[in-house]
Amino acid sequence: MNHLQNRQPEGLISVLLDRSAAHGDRDDAAMDLSQYPSAETEEALVLIASNSEEDLDLIDSCAESLASIWAKNKLIDPTVFGHLVPYAQTFILDYLRKENTSQFENFSEDRD
Repeated sequence: MNHLQNRQPEGLISVLLDRSAAHGDRDDAAMDLSQYPSAETEEALVLIASNSEEDLDLIDSCAESLASIWAKNKLIDPTVFGHLVPYAQTFILDYLRKENTSQFENFSEDRD
């Protein structure tokens, strides 16, 4: 069973990055990936959340999953954050504020 769990994020990442997949499937994959924090997961979520040509709902779901992972890990990479589309940055900061994640209260979209 553990072997299947290790492969779960790979399948979700594959669906998320498949532009020919149904929008709902990609969105569900983005949301489900919040349960699998890893470098690969974050990389896939960032890839979508930094692409201004992606659907806003999908960017929103990726941003929410990233915010959830970063809140749990208590860590944001400012360089990665800076590559996200402004909408995703705002969403993440709002999410962290609502979660009362005080370690991020001085973090802002204006970071260079």
